[in-house]
Amino acid sequence: MEFNAFYRKCREESTVSDFESYLSYCIFEKGGNKQETISLEEYSAMRDRAFDGLDEEAARRLFEAAGAIHWREGEWEGAMK
Repeated sequence: MEFNAFYRKCREESTVSDFESYLSYCIFEKGGNKQETISLEEYSAMRDRAFDGLDEEAARRLFEAAGAIHWREGEWEGAMK
């Protein structure tokens, strides 16, 4: 997934969605990008800013931490059920 598509998806989705659940799963459980680690507190703050469309840099850090560059479109849909 390209960053621009990821950032657009952040702005379109709510923080209670399959997309956000998959994002947190990839960061905290799946391991995402081992070189980019963030705490739960950092995640919450960055997620809120990114999903409100207020902070592109926060979205970029989430994108990198989740390893979202390797995501395929729609793979988050139903992934948490």
